[in-house]
Amino acid sequence: TIKHHFSEIVSSGVLKYIDFFESVANKTLQLLVHWQRVGFVHGVMNTDNMSIHGITLDYGP
Repeated sequence: TIKHHFSEIVSSGVLKYIDFFESVANKTLQLLVHWQRVGFVHGVMNTDNMSIHGITLDYGP
């Protein structure tokens, strides 16, 4: 749940879901920037390669 996994989000109602989406988008952005910064670029960085928490799940060449 948002309350459990994204405890930094304290808003309520519709704003809670907007803040959740923004948090996931920002974490995804930071993950992709990190990988590109170290030179890893490919065309299949999609949902089976990352988590909404901004971490890589199954990296493999």
